Amino acid sequence: MVTTIAAMDLFAKALEQKIRAIQANSKEEQDKQLEEVSMTFFRLISRLSMLDLFKLPIYNFGDKTKQSQIIESKIIDEIINCSASKNDLGLVFTGTQISNVVGRLVFAIPKFVDFNSRPHVLIKPYKDDDWEGFATRMMNQLVLGCMMSMPRGQVRVNIINLQWSDKANVLNQNLPESLCQVFLEHEETKLLFEKMSDRIKTFLKTGKILPGEPAIELIVLLDYPKGYDSLTSLMKIVVEKGAQAGIHLIVLNDLRLTFEESSNKEEKPFDILGLKEEYFQQFGTFKNVKAETYDHTIFNTYEWKKLPRIQEAFFDYLKGIPIQTNKNEDEHGEMSTESEEVSTLSSLGDLSVTAGKKDDGIPIEFLLDTISHVHAFVLGQSGSGKSVFLHSVLIELVKKYHPSDLCLYLLDFKLGGVEFNRYRDIKHVKALLVDNSDIQITLEILRDLSNQMRERGKMLREAGVSNIKEYNQKYPNEHLPQILFVADECHELFNMQGRGSRMVKQEIQAIITKIAKEGRSQGVHLLLATQTLAGAEISNEILNNITDHYLLKCSIADSEKMVRDSSRITANQQVGQVFYHHTESQYQFQSTYMPKEQLDKTIQDIVGKTSDVPSNGQFYFSGAQIFNIDASVIESVGSKRGNNPVAVLGRGISLKQEPLEIVLKQDFSENILLFGIDEDHQVTRTTIAALLSLIISYRQKGIDAQIKVIDCGNDEDADYLNILDCLEDKGLCQIIERRERASELKKLAESIANENAIPTILVIIGQERFRELKLNLEIKDTTESDVQSDSTDGMVNVFAGLDFSSSSSGNGKQIDVSNFEKALRYILENGPEQGVHTVLQIDKPSKLLFQEFVSSKVVFSMFKHVVMLRSEEKTAMTLGLSDDIRLEDLSSEQERLRAYYYSEEDDSYQLFSPYTLPTENELNNILNQL
Repeated sequence: MVTTIAAMDLFAKALEQKIRAIQANSKEEQDKQLEEVSMTFFRLISRLSMLDLFKLPIYNFGDKTKQSQIIESKIIDEIINCSASKNDLGLVFTGTQISNVVGRLVFAIPKFVDFNSRPHVLIKPYKDDDWEGFATRMMNQLVLGCMMSMPRGQVRVNIINLQWSDKANVLNQNLPESLCQVFLEHEETKLLFEKMSDRIKTFLKTGKILPGEPAIELIVLLDYPKGYDSLTSLMKIVVEKGAQAGIHLIVLNDLRLTFEESSNKEEKPFDILGLKEEYFQQFGTFKNVKAETYDHTIFNTYEWKKLPRIQEAFFDYLKGIPIQTNKNEDEHGEMSTESEEVSTLSSLGDLSVTAGKKDDGIPIEFLLDTISHVHAFVLGQSGSGKSVFLHSVLIELVKKYHPSDLCLYLLDFKLGGVEFNRYRDIKHVKALLVDNSDIQITLEILRDLSNQMRERGKMLREAGVSNIKEYNQKYPNEHLPQILFVADECHELFNMQGRGSRMVKQEIQAIITKIAKEGRSQGVHLLLATQTLAGAEISNEILNNITDHYLLKCSIADSEKMVRDSSRITANQQVGQVFYHHTESQYQFQSTYMPKEQLDKTIQDIVGKTSDVPSNGQFYFSGAQIFNIDASVIESVGSKRGNNPVAVLGRGISLKQEPLEIVLKQDFSENILLFGIDEDHQVTRTTIAALLSLIISYRQKGIDAQIKVIDCGNDEDADYLNILDCLEDKGLCQIIERRERASELKKLAESIANENAIPTILVIIGQERFRELKLNLEIKDTTESDVQSDSTDGMVNVFAGLDFSSSSSGNGKQIDVSNFEKALRYILENGPEQGVHTVLQIDKPSKLLFQEFVSSKVVFSMFKHVVMLRSEEKTAMTLGLSDDIRLEDLSSEQERLRAYYYSEEDDSYQLFSPYTLPTENELNNILNQL
């Protein structure tokens, strides 16, 4: 290595002599000769770099095509090969450099850490606004450099993060758990240093590392000395003797932070920096020459963050994933032109668009990838330009990427959904929510996204790859799109005190947490935005996985919660100014502004250009969810096999909006109970939808069934009456008059007992107003010619006079149908097994059959299927259902009508939008199709 650096010095002197020897009569001629000199020396330095790629990583910033790609490939290959035989760290590249100017050419000299001379590293600031960015970049590069300079698995990194900062996110999120441990609490950190102390003592005694332990233990101290008061005494032996046992410290010393005040003022904590001259190599921020201010850059050292392919390959290598390096080179090392280029960055696993400019005009990229730019958060108070920034990003994304490369989930919780509603016709959009009236809709959208992640994880495992980028490289013709979940005013997602069930909100947070932690490899990214964090309970698991912060003018509390020490910048920002923070850099820029007219025109242009392109299957929710019984219902019930009737009550609250189907089997308690406040006949209309779909079901299956309706309603102007009258006129149902109710119930009960009942649906509307049932009137024997009275008063022997010599039911079976309650109970309990099903509608389950006490056991002994609309508070709890089902919060407005379906057999709930009733013409059209 020393020889290589000496060779660099000779190159610099020779280069300077060559430049001084240039004789030219014009600037153009001088530039031409400079170009020739620079290319000559570039070829020489490239050959030199091949002698020791890891120790001297050289990268040309001029042409990122053939030559640079060759260098990238060789860096990946050669570093892995040479590290396999290493047994100590030695010299490790820091990712920093000293840039010298020779003439008008920039010449970079890389900086290294020599772990053999002094075993530990201190990274400290000078007066530089970008201290955190510099320290983090250097720490990341240095740690990864150490891990790559030894055989895989022989370097483990231990990150002490007592302040819960995000500086180590890139390492923590990309390295395998076996090689990277994060310590957030004092107690577990103490145990780590005690373990290191034991390792040192064992090595000093035996001269060996315990079997199974890595050769090198790196300990990274973030934000030193804040919070380290009680720990520093444990570190002394590590500082002084740790290197002998392969233990090295990397300390990020923030001079703005100090030790906490000790309870005993005379007792000061031991400061390991007192030993820095003997044990620590020091690095701080310094000013490099900016290459763009000069005419030529002959060569420069690379930073891994600027070569994501190298960094990603290193992470994959450390995870044990096979690395696919560039194989399209000819025998002379030139790149083959026959390789196919990928059409978009998305297929490689990245999304990148211009989002604004710095003050000097340098464009700023909004970037999402699978390595260190995974999820983004935009924070800006009203009038700060937050919405403009979001639109500029979204518009540029849909302009740049094809719908097959980018899939958008857009949730706008701002009142009226005024921001995202304009994206309704964009083919990229799979889900668009512009109304916050129903939190269940939000959950269903996130469930769909969670299911996609589950499916993608399975696809990646089956393909033998670790992330979407590798998958898309392996299957370019079946590549997976990047998925971007965008939520404006996202604090609504994390408000646990607002409307809606806490269980639903917890599931929402769980799914977002899953995306934050696992989305990186599967190409699923979060872009969250809000005006304020007040009232939002965002977990640290989510916040710690946010890699990119875009802060506009916002409150001091919000700014500090998102990025420490950011309020000094954000508090004074003008409209559209953005403070960007990433673990590796931070800066200000002005976001792109697009007037509303131009924005709408751009969207129209995109819609026009993609008119022939398949969409991502958009689900649109604006609050209003009105579904009609139409041909799709006929198709749905007709597609079900078997002779069991199917009731279709509405459409599920999900992206697929599938019909809610209830199959009534010939089995115990296969009846339907519907209940809820029926002020506007909401529950009754849902009952009529069940009735109509059951009629359609029987007709589709060619089954001769009878439909009997007992209507206890008292509103002669109710719109559902026209439907019933029409169905009766066409002979599709029988409306039982009041005087016939007793005999009809009795005959139905007898047919069930005789086991000769024909398929029947008994519909009871408004059971709470069923006067005969409420008074429990007697049902007198009016059919003596058909049956004979038993000596027991009110008991009917329905089998009298029949020959039961071969019947398994036995002779003289008796049923008690002496009153309305007993007759109806018998039908409910015994009818389903004989193909007689009841659809009963009531205002509250406690009035079922007018019993003094109605328990959940009683209800479910007669009804396997329960449909619940808006009800009084705690109604669901009376049935022993989940206390998280808050029926009082359900909307009863026609356009936003919601109901729960509960299946007692599956113990499952489903939220749905009930069907509206068809008009007379619509009903005739439906019936004509049968």
